[in-house]
Amino acid sequence: MKQTILLLSIIFYSSVTADTLEDLGWEKTYDDFEENTTYSKSINHYSMGDDLKVLSVAAILIESNNTLPNFSIGFMFYSKDGIEPNELKWKTSDGNKSLDIECIRQYESGNIFERCIFFPSQDVMDSLKRANFIRIDGKINVDLKEDSNTKIFHGISEIIGDYNQHNLNR
Repeated sequence: MKQTILLLSIIFYSSVTADTLEDLGWEKTYDDFEENTTYSKSINHYSMGDDLKVLSVAAILIESNNTLPNFSIGFMFYSKDGIEPNELKWKTSDGNKSLDIECIRQYESGNIFERCIFFPSQDVMDSLKRANFIRIDGKINVDLKEDSNTKIFHGISEIIGDYNQHNLNR
């Protein structure tokens, strides 16, 4: 009986602590000059329609011995006319939430490339992870939900879950 409990304890403990961000598919780089470690992960979805060709969600975590971790989530769009996103909205059982986002636009090969980045608090991440509908609001709305842009919708939860797991293991 003791051996079974010990074995189960070892398996449980190692499965909880074994996952590093690298094990979860994040890319790790170290900057000798800045003395910081950067982790990044992106999830892409292509050909979402005639206008929107690429939608990606990405996350970057920068850790340093000298400062608090810096975590950001970003959306990237490559489209014909641009979507001009300005707000991230989501629905949870607690009601509707929103967050202003700032974006940079560039023209590239006759298309518009837009990057939007935000620095979510833990409360925002917890709420986004529970969302059943996410909208990137702009000139053209991009809806992320179970039956529309599912890969990006689940990607947001995956990125937040990875980040939370990483913090538990630190």
